Amino acid sequence: MALIGYARVSTREQELELQIEKLKEYGCEKIFMEKQSFIISGNL
Repeated sequence: MALIGYARVSTREQELELQIEKLKEYGCEKIFMEKQSFIISGNL
């Protein structure tokens, strides 16, 4: 059974590389990646 990993950062300034490296070390064969960034607008 193949291991699947997921790497995510929440800002554009953050990098995925360290998470990806660790997931590969753990043995993940498939890694999904996401860079999430959002803008809050309007009255809160």
